[in-house]
Amino acid sequence: MEKGAKKTWWIFLLLALVTLGVYLPSVQFGYVDYDDPAYISGNPYVKQGLSADSVRWAWTYAASAAQMEQGLYEGVTNLWHPLSWMSHMLDAGIWGMDSPGGHHLTNVLLHLASVLVIYLVFARLFGSQWVGLFTALLFAVHPLHVEPVAWLSARKDQLSCLFMFSSLYAYLRIPVKAGRGISWWKAGSVLLYAAALCSKPSVVVMPALLLLIDYKRDDLKFAKGGSVISLWKTVVEIIQTKWLWIIPAVLAAMLTFATQSSGSHAFWIEQSSISGRLQLFAPATWYYLLRSFIPMDLSFHYPRPAWVLQPWLIVTSAALLVAAVAASYRARKKFPALWFGVVWFLVLLLPVSGLAYVGSSFTADRYMYTALTGLFAALACGMERWLPAMPRRVIGAIIITALALMSSVQLGHWKDSASLFTHAIKAQPHDITGYVNMGSLRQRQGDYQLAAQYYLQALELNKNDYVSWFNLGNCRRHQSDEQGAIEAYRKSLEIYPHYSPSRFNLAHLLLNPGSRYHDLNAAAQLLEALKASGNYRPDKVKILWDTAQELKRLHR
Repeated sequence: MEKGAKKTWWIFLLLALVTLGVYLPSVQFGYVDYDDPAYISGNPYVKQGLSADSVRWAWTYAASAAQMEQGLYEGVTNLWHPLSWMSHMLDAGIWGMDSPGGHHLTNVLLHLASVLVIYLVFARLFGSQWVGLFTALLFAVHPLHVEPVAWLSARKDQLSCLFMFSSLYAYLRIPVKAGRGISWWKAGSVLLYAAALCSKPSVVVMPALLLLIDYKRDDLKFAKGGSVISLWKTVVEIIQTKWLWIIPAVLAAMLTFATQSSGSHAFWIEQSSISGRLQLFAPATWYYLLRSFIPMDLSFHYPRPAWVLQPWLIVTSAALLVAAVAASYRARKKFPALWFGVVWFLVLLLPVSGLAYVGSSFTADRYMYTALTGLFAALACGMERWLPAMPRRVIGAIIITALALMSSVQLGHWKDSASLFTHAIKAQPHDITGYVNMGSLRQRQGDYQLAAQYYLQALELNKNDYVSWFNLGNCRRHQSDEQGAIEAYRKSLEIYPHYSPSRFNLAHLLLNPGSRYHDLNAAAQLLEALKASGNYRPDKVKILWDTAQELKRLHR
């Protein structure tokens, strides 16, 4: 074995020991009541394991009415990611559904695999084992990366990351003489990229990373001259050399747009304008960077701060962002790694920056899972350039140790639902999400009075949270407060008229002939809307609909 190969194996061993040392405790964790029931523990298709029926659903989302009655949650089909579904199904077949520790072990191993591949990518790209090692170590232990590893429902972030960096590594191995022809490495890169897109489509920007890599290696050629013809020649050249990656990216983007436009996100996409989301890009970017350099008070959800909509802050943050990017561009000849890292970060941030609707959270830790690698590499290059070997290693060891300890503490918050939600309330006291989820947890435990208190706390923070009103209605219903339940359901529907669970429960209460709140016409209207949507408990909706029609006939 050659000396370089021996050193690589020692590096792999170090990366494995550090990664497993931080994350192996998670194999003792269970499911958390935040998307895990919808995605995994309560998903009838995942429970089946890898079967013809479940695989068909993973790729097509085609479900019969009877299957939907089995417990498909609203929102699970908002994003197309069949390979992520299949990975959960494979876990179900191997470990079963009563052993979440096995599912967590899969997450840990996927994270470790990404750590090793990231080392290979950046060591080869920068021609430095130190850059590859330190970048991979930072990726392994940064506290923002706890969420995608500890949260089973974030499997799609892990898989897309692993496949994307594997594709990038294969791209780096394509022989120079391959030209525009097909080589095994090129074919492997394209196939791995397709797998990344099928795991989570946010990696649609990877063709831009390929151009950045070409730029870094001086392989990106621009047509001479500043004319429109020259620009067109450059674009044609890019398309000719990158079309194998561009076509899957375009198809995935179109499919994602179609999926989200017809899912439960559609209502909220309509409520937010592109211009409004564009205004938040710069503040969100700085918020991400703040969390990256000061990873304190981390949570699974961050509310959009009220102050972020101040015009002066939007303008100032945008100006500072432009100035920072311009400064890194001006320094590209003296410190090219900085310019490379900034562009890498911004490219990977773009799909999850909020320009496209991705959820209610202002930012999310898991969205930094791939983006930070460029900044990590720039830091590693800076340390290699300005620090002697021994001080560099000592400082690097101190940074990795500190981050590993912080990640270990953060990991502990994910051990169960109560720990996660308690920490969320403490870390983000002005965010309703922790209160809502703690209320749901207490509700499932049968403590409806305590659950209602959490929902009321959430509504004090945000009176327009339709989910809290819906859950409060369920609590009031169990407490035999029929009037309170009806009022809560109606409040929920005032905010989000298309929310099917509120429609169904309200119709059920109003349909009761023995209730003093009986309103047959209102119940029939709600059921008619549910029937028209056809995607919420269709069999039970039909039963209530038939009951309403029978009551109408009797009242004639």
